[in-house]
Amino acid sequence: MDPMPSPQEATEHLRLIRQTIERSQQHSTLSGISGVAAGVIVLIAAVVAEGVIGDPSQPGRQGAFVGLWITTLVAAGLVDLVITKIRAMRVGKSPLSGLGRSWLRAVAPGLLCGLIVSLMYYHQPERFGDAIYGLWMLSYAMSLLAIGQLSAPAVSVLGWSFLAAAVWTLLGPQGVPVGPRGLLAVTFGGFHIVYGIARGIRDGW
Repeated sequence: MDPMPSPQEATEHLRLIRQTIERSQQHSTLSGISGVAAGVIVLIAAVVAEGVIGDPSQPGRQGAFVGLWITTLVAAGLVDLVITKIRAMRVGKSPLSGLGRSWLRAVAPGLLCGLIVSLMYYHQPERFGDAIYGLWMLSYAMSLLAIGQLSAPAVSVLGWSFLAAAVWTLLGPQGVPVGPRGLLAVTFGGFHIVYGIARGIRDGW
């Protein structure tokens, strides 16, 4: 006969069971539409940035450039929150479970780093140059890899994809057909759309 587990072991088992249940609930609230929507919002912002703002290194354009992309991040985040809440209500789950709050704590440091880098770029654009694009990708990759520990493997794959793109943007050869601004659209726009379509096909829209 197996020995009876100690109270500490029993508590740990219950914690793991509860975490597993919450994780399955969180997965069921994720929507492919939110990924596609976020990617489309980014592509629209990229078109606006290229057509209206142009080269952000030119004097007087840093405020509009940083403001546009912070607004884009907030808009994409709000759209994702609304869509996730709607899906959660449809499947009878809560998007603000204990695991959901853990997601927020995990994603916060990377996003905060991105915000700090953005503010530094605003004040000293010549110090960063085109590296700002790679630093944004790097900050976002850290956030995705952090929440990937609490979520589906696809999130970690997305995080590693952003990390690879960040390394290429920061350390890759110059003069390639798709420059840093183009890579920003490809990653934050295209990667999210591909991720959203894959999740929608697998887990529903």
